[in-house]
Amino acid sequence: MEIRADLKSLQVLLVGGRPASVQVLRTAFGLLGLKQLTAVAESARAIEALRTQTYSAIFCDAQAEPYKGMAFAVAARRASGILNPMAPLFVIYQTARQRQVEQARDGGVTDVLTH
Repeated sequence: MEIRADLKSLQVLLVGGRPASVQVLRTAFGLLGLKQLTAVAESARAIEALRTQTYSAIFCDAQAEPYKGMAFAVAARRASGILNPMAPLFVIYQTARQRQVEQARDGGVTDVLTH
């Protein structure tokens, strides 16, 4: 039995500090058929976007300014006015140490990606 997901209806938010990270994800999602992709460079703008739009998933570069690392994850989960604080949240590290992964897990991050 083959299960196929329809990615065309998903709305994904990319929060990127490094343009290369955003471009890699943009390309990968495009190849998968994802059509509704919003990319913002600054994590503060992403928090504002989360207050006005519901996203199916959030991918955030841990180096995105001004809320670096776990500060963005905490804000995305707990800031007032966030429309979907339970959206899957993926944090992207260039390299991640075990302590960072544990902090991410404890802070409400769905998963940690490294490249």
